[in-house]
Amino acid sequence: MKNSPAFACWMIAGLSLVVGIFSQDKIIDIQFHDTYFVISQLYLSLFFSFVLGLEAVGYQLIERNKGRLIRGLNWIHLVLTFGSISVLFLVSIDPDAIIGNQSEFKRWQSLEAVSIGAVLLFVFSQLVYLLNLGIGFFRRIKN
Repeated sequence: MKNSPAFACWMIAGLSLVVGIFSQDKIIDIQFHDTYFVISQLYLSLFFSFVLGLEAVGYQLIERNKGRLIRGLNWIHLVLTFGSISVLFLVSIDPDAIIGNQSEFKRWQSLEAVSIGAVLLFVFSQLVYLLNLGIGFFRRIKN
């Protein structure tokens, strides 16, 4: 059980929830061209915990039905998911740790690029998850 991707998803979801609870007064600004999305750290962590909880249930269903997942895709999914969540949390908690001290205009450009990159990385990791789940559903362990 401890080597399963479901266990890793549960652990990342719990970690995300704990970080969100302890830094709930922080916000993250994501700018897409001329639109700002202002999201509370708590809501962001609740979203990530919910998504990762659903993924853990999906992994457990495949394992319970004797499906075979591709280990490399498990690692890619988990590392990219954890990395993108970590970057978004760091951007909201301490943006200067990621982009350093810059002029105000360059700072906002850098924050926008890092935030959009992290969101796209998260979306890509979810596509890897769905691919792995589909492969695992059709590949059965032969007994």
